[in-house]
Amino acid sequence: MAAMHREALTERNIELLIESILPDAPRADVRAELEIDNARLRADYLQETRMVNAREIRTGSGLNPKNRSEPASRWKREGRIFALRHGGRDLYPAFQFAEGQPRRVIKDILAVMPVSATPCQIALWFASGNGWLDGATPEERLDATGEVVEAARQLASPAEG
Repeated sequence: MAAMHREALTERNIELLIESILPDAPRADVRAELEIDNARLRADYLQETRMVNAREIRTGSGLNPKNRSEPASRWKREGRIFALRHGGRDLYPAFQFAEGQPRRVIKDILAVMPVSATPCQIALWFASGNGWLDGATPEERLDATGEVVEAARQLASPAEG
């Protein structure tokens, strides 16, 4: 935790130095462009990825709990799956499930992901080509449990260079 705090301080110090060197840089314009790009990326992901809601997960699981958000909300709380928030509700990428149940590998992957990773960052990691997987996406390699978990673990390793 101390290392993460030092890293955050270093990043903030670098930002302050850049601001002092380039006080008139059009940072607001750059931030706005980055936010628009990020929104487009998220929208594309939601359109291109098959998503399921809590009702569909409940139906597929064969379980019949009283709470309609179960078992999806429980599985999410337990770190067995992740969700993206859209339109005021959780949507779950369908690749996380097999035969109505969460794939075990998803829990293993989520357990080694950086704690700072947002659900959107996690989703995009699953959909992006990965050098640790010879360019395949983690989503494509879920059956190679050890390899895909190691690729996730590498994401938490500090970059060098």
